[in-house]
Amino acid sequence: MRNVMRVAVLVVVGSGCVVAMEPPANGDGLGLACSEGLDELRVCAEGATVHGVDVSYWQGRVDWSTVSAAGHVFGFARISDGLRYVDTQFANNWQGMAEQGMVRGAYQFFRSNLDPVQQADLVIAKIEAAGGLADDDLGVVLDLESTDGMSAATVVARAKVWLQRVEEATGRRPMVYTAAFMSSVIGNNFRDYPLWVANYGATCPVMPSGWSQWAIWQYSDSGRIPGLTGNFDVNVFNGDEDALRAFARSLKRGASADTGTTEPPPPAGPAYCLEAVSTGLNGGRLNIRPQPNTSRSPVGTLAEGRQVPILDRTDGEQIGSTTRWLKIRSPAGVTGWVSGRYLRCVGTGVLDTGDGTSQPDDTALGFGEGRGMGQGDGAPGPSSEVVPAAPCGWR
Repeated sequence: MRNVMRVAVLVVVGSGCVVAMEPPANGDGLGLACSEGLDELRVCAEGATVHGVDVSYWQGRVDWSTVSAAGHVFGFARISDGLRYVDTQFANNWQGMAEQGMVRGAYQFFRSNLDPVQQADLVIAKIEAAGGLADDDLGVVLDLESTDGMSAATVVARAKVWLQRVEEATGRRPMVYTAAFMSSVIGNNFRDYPLWVANYGATCPVMPSGWSQWAIWQYSDSGRIPGLTGNFDVNVFNGDEDALRAFARSLKRGASADTGTTEPPPPAGPAYCLEAVSTGLNGGRLNIRPQPNTSRSPVGTLAEGRQVPILDRTDGEQIGSTTRWLKIRSPAGVTGWVSGRYLRCVGTGVLDTGDGTSQPDDTALGFGEGRGMGQGDGAPGPSSEVVPAAPCGWR
């Protein structure tokens, strides 16, 4: 993005570690993640990729038909730089991308020294005025690349206010745009949000603190598009076009982590409600997986103490065992599978066991003192007692 700061990153590659070349024109095969012998974590694309651009008024009136014809399937348009500079081309860019059937996103350059609520409200108003979000839109991005003289704690706190307000208003999980040079400021505070990483002139991007994977990589601010003048910020999405559109749909609240489709609400009435207990890893957060195993990367996390309803379960032992997985919906709207090892029941009601019987009370779920060691999705949890409570429903 126009305001992005650049930083030199020293990377030492150990023997036997192969890194990829610059993004090829067809977007295929940027290479595998390469971490052996590195002082910084670089992560390459997992396979095919698709290209996109991000623009602001610096590019003037963009001919989006030319952008699309050049092979770009997604684009981001700037809404503003904080509160002072509202982008005069946002509405034109938003409409132009839609007319070409491109996957759209919007971003705001976040100013940590300004009111985060006012900045979020400006974003929300501009999106609504431009026609709102379509099903395949990527939603709104927090462009976090400046401290504006604020402390790290202030930057993090105000950015979280912005993220929560935008998510509540748009019904979409925001993305975070940042780079490795911000790691000392952001820490691990934004790892639950999809990452749009900036790293120019690299073989594969260096991860900012808290992330081990990226959704979008901005690899240059000097891209050229045949038929248009000037430079463009150019990006790749970590997947093909179908994956991009599925990813966009998955950002909607209530969307399934693996398909992007919207889950129906749970039936009314009492139901078992589970509470996450500390894993001892990931800052006490429980990984949410797209499938009931650890073979795929997490799609979100569940904080210790947060309560969720059961949507589905795997066959296996009782819920507190190492072999059972439970499908839940997180308070952030992410649907996926979590290890039963790190959950305890705090609700009341009847859980359908699937075999014609039911479990009428909390003790039937198999919780008790002392969990075994096992290979769960985190470190062994503490011993837990059954804690009866009112059903939590959706939280």
